[in-house]
Amino acid sequence: MDGAIVELGYLGIEASQPEAWRDFLTASVGLEESADSLGSGGYRMDARVRRIIVEPGEADDVAYSGWLASDAAALAVLQERLSEAGLEPRSGSAEEARRRGVADFVALADPAGNPLEIACGPETAAGFASPLVPGGFVTGDQGLGHVVINVDPALYDSTIAFYRDLLGLRISDYINATTPAGPLTVTFFHANARHHSLSVICLARRKRTHHIMFQVAEWDDFGQAFDRCQDQGVEIIQGIGHHPNDHMTSFYGRTPSGFQFEFGWGGRTIGADWQVTTHDRLSDWGHRRP
Repeated sequence: MDGAIVELGYLGIEASQPEAWRDFLTASVGLEESADSLGSGGYRMDARVRRIIVEPGEADDVAYSGWLASDAAALAVLQERLSEAGLEPRSGSAEEARRRGVADFVALADPAGNPLEIACGPETAAGFASPLVPGGFVTGDQGLGHVVINVDPALYDSTIAFYRDLLGLRISDYINATTPAGPLTVTFFHANARHHSLSVICLARRKRTHHIMFQVAEWDDFGQAFDRCQDQGVEIIQGIGHHPNDHMTSFYGRTPSGFQFEFGWGGRTIGADWQVTTHDRLSDWGHRRP
């Protein structure tokens, strides 16, 4: 599809405790606070000047997911497609774009009300190296990681169609699982070789966001992060386990805003011969609650 999304480029978090987020992102996850002139609240995990932007506020949720188009021409195609579908994306100001570390962006919401942005021209800078994650994070062409959103069942089908048919994300697979709370349906989307950059859970919840995910390249960095989070008092929601669809080994904890984060290693990638599959469980081992 012309004008498709190529990666999850950045996330904005509206947080009532920005200082707690600073401690969490730098001391627990291993990101670096941006040392630039773009304003406070920016965090790096690779060569991009900003991957996470923490905005002060009371929502304690993802304020915007920043999806990247390949270039300005692709952004224009996406914007036209959205307008033809009856949506009217708002053009971001130059100051807003600068704060996000991109050349240009438009903002809108999906059918379930999740705010998102489509941007182009991400800014890069040399010199990033995490002292806590020496092997680095898995980013590059795969984007920063993934975001998982909760969507009311009444809006689920239209939300899936929005990301698939308008933004051009491609379905990776599905999970239809039986959980202690009842049946659960999840649709997974990819924009590049990462197994999924977005997952949509058919579940109504107060918070829009279920979790965000960080992935490291080295097994030792993963294990040390698990120890570090426990030592620092980060609430662990699910211990180490393995997912059947993306083959990610991971653990889950709680962010300072109350929604979850996943910290992972070893996820598989998607190639040209990928076949969409439906799985019947969320984890094939582990991910037990403490």
